[in-house]
Amino acid sequence: MGVKRAEAWIVQERLRTPQMGEPVFWAVRDAWGNVEGMAAVERWKHPRAGGTGCWVETVHHMTETLRPRAEKILAAIDFRGLCELAFLEDADGNYRMLEINTRPWLQVGLASKAGAHLGVAAANVLCGGKLQPLTVRNGVSWV
Repeated sequence: MGVKRAEAWIVQERLRTPQMGEPVFWAVRDAWGNVEGMAAVERWKHPRAGGTGCWVETVHHMTETLRPRAEKILAAIDFRGLCELAFLEDADGNYRMLEINTRPWLQVGLASKAGAHLGVAAANVLCGGKLQPLTVRNGVSWV
């Protein structure tokens, strides 16, 4: 039996890394759909496209830009726990999701350094608890 193919091929247009770097939203979502999180920017990656974030900085103004997108994505897949959502820009400068990492990622310690103990929040959520509000410091870097 052969592989079935779709009637139409749908491909997302090529996305680009914003000048400031690759924006990410680090989130925890509980069983009631509440989301707490923070934004950061991977200012330097190696290699530049698809590589590991070598210099990452918390960027407060991106939190409210990326939060609604992250909330919609996490609600659509009924996600619970800790994840990282990476975004790039389309040709019109709109943020589009590049990928979602549903596990602790390399820079998860930066969130704690910035005051957001996402690992503790995720453990609480996965044990049936509700999320508590996060207080995040802006401009905290991880190299």
